[in-house]
Amino acid sequence: MGLFLYGTLLHPRVFELVAGPGGGTMQEATLANHAVLRVKDSELPMLVPQAGGIAKGQFCSGLSAAQIARLDAYEIPFGYHPKTLVVRLSDGREVEAQVYEPVARILWMLNPIPPAL
Repeated sequence: MGLFLYGTLLHPRVFELVAGPGGGTMQEATLANHAVLRVKDSELPMLVPQAGGIAKGQFCSGLSAAQIARLDAYEIPFGYHPKTLVVRLSDGREVEAQVYEPVARILWMLNPIPPAL
C-alpha cells in the first residue's frame, strides 16, 4: 500500500530530507471529501474532511519500511496519524492509501475559537 502525500511532502527536497534517499514512485492523485487547508496563523497545510471537497496530492508507492518509519516520525509528533483511505489516481484507478490525517483534537487550529471542552 502506498501513501497519499499533500502539503510540504510534495516538495521533492523536503520529501527526500524526511523520507531519506531512494525508492518511491509518484503519481498524481486526489482524495474525495477532503480539502487541504492552512493551519490558523500559519502556512502549514492540514488535511480535513470536507463534504464535496477534492484534495490534490501524489500517491507514492514503493517506499521501504525505513522510509515509512521516517515519515511517521515526521508526521506523528504534529498530531497527524496514518489512516487508510481510498484515493483516485490520475489514470482513474481507485486504490487504498495511507493518509496522514490530523486527529480530531487538533482540528480546532483551523478555527479562531477552540471547541468547548
